Amino acid sequence: MTQPNSPEEKSTTIAGNLYDYPSYYDVIFGADWRREIELLKFCFEQHTELEVKQLFEPACGTGRLLIQLAKLDFEVTGLDLNPRAVKYCNQRFKRAGRTEAAVCGDMTDFSLSDLTLQKPMQAAFNPINSIRHLLSEDQMQSHWQCMAEVIELGGLYIVGLHLSPEVGTPCDAESWTASRGQLTVCSHLQTTDLDLTERIERVAMSYDVTTPGQKLRIDGELIFRTYSLEQFTQSFENSANWKLCAVYDFTYDTSQQISLTEASEDVIFVLQRT
Repeated sequence: MTQPNSPEEKSTTIAGNLYDYPSYYDVIFGADWRREIELLKFCFEQHTELEVKQLFEPACGTGRLLIQLAKLDFEVTGLDLNPRAVKYCNQRFKRAGRTEAAVCGDMTDFSLSDLTLQKPMQAAFNPINSIRHLLSEDQMQSHWQCMAEVIELGGLYIVGLHLSPEVGTPCDAESWTASRGQLTVCSHLQTTDLDLTERIERVAMSYDVTTPGQKLRIDGELIFRTYSLEQFTQSFENSANWKLCAVYDFTYDTSQQISLTEASEDVIFVLQRT
């Protein structure tokens, strides 16, 4: 017999924009922050002659990496299109007794003044596919140009994304779970449509959220631009502001760089401002 307050009676499914739930996003995408930070620090030490003190993250989301870098005494600035994510980020900085770090803005249209900065920074990073939300080459070229304005010559832009491999079978589904206190979030991704000619990938994504006495499922869709290795390389080379100086993958292993091939899929490009 079902009890009146059982979790089964409180299970709910809603449709929504997954980025509008920053507390859940922060749990599910925050699990690997230590390895991500170690890779970033390694790149700052190994791949630029600049002394890296000031960092920028376009599409910073909840600031899950920015806050950790701030605790390491980096000066950090973030930009994100979603006002809920920006609010969440700035609140976490305020709770830590720090100045708000994020501003609302578009990755394709920003400047130093928009970021309330006086001079370019030494490094930037854009992990886990955020750059693929820009759905045209015009948008990408605008982004490369904006980034060139805010990063010093010789500085770094570290970009992580899933490429569309030209050989082999691409990964089209992924699930993982993370917890924080009594909150557990399980994320499911499934490619529902992949058009390599139009360069559009549609991905069904859901959060299964569990707290004591309640279960919530949030269903949404993400739309990404696809990139082969050649297409992404051509994009940053066409901007004339960036060159490739190192390559890693999503294992965040700093002991050796990976070799880029037609089968490459999960890649972290370390680009240098020229």
